[in-house]
Amino acid sequence: MCQPANSPDLNVLDLGFFSAIQSLQYKESPKTVDELVNAVVNSFEAFSIVMSNYIFLTLQMCLTEIMRAKGSRKYKIPHVKKAMLEMESEGQLPS
Repeated sequence: MCQPANSPDLNVLDLGFFSAIQSLQYKESPKTVDELVNAVVNSFEAFSIVMSNYIFLTLQMCLTEIMRAKGSRKYKIPHVKKAMLEMESEGQLPS
């Protein structure tokens, strides 16, 4: 079985990046288009590199779960304590 080409679980941008940027942007409550553009730019600049690492780890875990499910879409996105993993392994997430 093949995963759909546009599956949000296999697209790192859909998996976490856009939602993370959007949550930062919502905190500013823009009222005009110019304020919205500035809020998105500010949110992008404030986005943490650590969060990028977390998103890519989630993507890797999704790919592993898809293989365990033999290509089926019947799997759950695993939840692990990424911050705890990072602390335990001295700042490095598992590869």
